[in-house]
Amino acid sequence: MIPYPRAGRRAHGSGSRLAVLVALPLIGGLTIGTAVAQPGPNVTALTAEQAEQVGSAISIVSRRDLAAGLAEVRVPGWTAATGEAGINRLLAVAPGGAMAAIAGRVGPGQAPLILVRADGSQLHVRMAGLLGAGFAPDATWLAVIDGAGSLWRIDASNGAAAHLADGPFLGSPAIDAAGSIMALRVASVEAPFVSRLVRLAADGSLLTMLTDEQLVYAAQPLTDGSLAVTAHRPSGTLVIRVPPNGGTQPMADLGPDAVNVSVASTGAAIAWERAGDVFLRGLPAGLPQRLAAGAHPRFAPDGQALLVDIPTGTVLMDLRARTIATFTTQVAFDGCAAGCGS
Repeated sequence: MIPYPRAGRRAHGSGSRLAVLVALPLIGGLTIGTAVAQPGPNVTALTAEQAEQVGSAISIVSRRDLAAGLAEVRVPGWTAATGEAGINRLLAVAPGGAMAAIAGRVGPGQAPLILVRADGSQLHVRMAGLLGAGFAPDATWLAVIDGAGSLWRIDASNGAAAHLADGPFLGSPAIDAAGSIMALRVASVEAPFVSRLVRLAADGSLLTMLTDEQLVYAAQPLTDGSLAVTAHRPSGTLVIRVPPNGGTQPMADLGPDAVNVSVASTGAAIAWERAGDVFLRGLPAGLPQRLAAGAHPRFAPDGQALLVDIPTGTVLMDLRARTIATFTTQVAFDGCAAGCGS
């Protein structure tokens, strides 16, 4: 899922006619081209023992006993309060939970991208700020958006960085099985009053506009190969399905003030936040049901559980709003490709 960020820890907020999928060399001043390896950011490698010695040991704990694809990432000194400030924030977990990407601090300015492996070893990649990241399905690389909104490709094995596009972009980019990248291209990082859903080739050489919507909040792949796209309309928040062969299909009209929308990968249910409460609705014709007070709902890969943020941490609950577990650490579902949980 590539969410549209908001301020603070819950910075993962969540189309009408499908534009023809045409490769464009330039859109609105976005400069792209074949990726050229840059004199990349400094990279520091730490073994698990070295990280332990300097007090920066980070662990990834599989919680698949509780929900499909669930991982708990324990970062020293992280609390819900520091999370609100964007410090040591978990950005993404790789498919299978083999690695996690953590921002030393979210926002502009120098900040390390911390890549931690399940064995505890780490890479610290110095970046010009951090806004979002997403792993490739094979976990060998990740797409990263820096503090200026530029898109980078980072090698997960050694931290080597290649610049892909200036953007600017926001949110967390998503990478499909073919290696192409979906991202939200915005008017500016500071004033994202236009947010277009685009697809770039893995080397940054191709740009495709995926919808003609002017203000896209989020997009996520579904198991049938289509995309669930959340966009702003004058009437409120609309979710549409964009099939791979073109056209669009309405999925849900959530009305005004709906944010942080999440769609189950099967397309069978949708969850969203409104005014501090989380709601759930079965698709296509279910009635909205309030689940709990909280924010930023997101579905497990199999669609059978939800993570919901609360002031003290995160709650894992089933679709009947029954609490499965609560966490004061950071948790996320891994970057499993759509359909892996089915």
